[in-house]
Amino acid sequence: ALTKSTQFRGTTMNWLLHELGAIPVRRYQPDLTAIRQLLRLFSEGEVVAIYPEGERSWDGTLGPFRRGTLRLISAIDVPVIPVGVRGTFERWPRWSKQPRRVPIQVRFGAPLVRPLGHTRAERERLVPTLAERLAHELTSLTTR
Repeated sequence: ALTKSTQFRGTTMNWLLHELGAIPVRRYQPDLTAIRQLLRLFSEGEVVAIYPEGERSWDGTLGPFRRGTLRLISAIDVPVIPVGVRGTFERWPRWSKQPRRVPIQVRFGAPLVRPLGHTRAERERLVPTLAERLAHELTSLTTR
């Protein structure tokens, strides 16, 4: 899974996240190292979790997606499986120091059918449609 790079700061967390296969990514700016690593993993047939919002929700609702994530999804020729995760906000809100005992549900959707953008301009044109389609899928997976 893509994980914000600041999570790798402590010795224990650094070790644990590397053991779990987490990929450090800088937030709020393009991270070419993370993108290269993602592309290598995709070419090797690996599965990678990408959170399109880039951060946890403040209120439990689906937030806006990062444009870079949407551009990446429109550029890669690999299956994109939407995954709805329900209960994580109730389990551990951002402002809470400790998690609560709340069940979490994970639902997998069908592979997202989407056109690929072969140029930067094509990928940029696909962003709004892709965002709408992905938001619809994720919402339907978390509200059933």
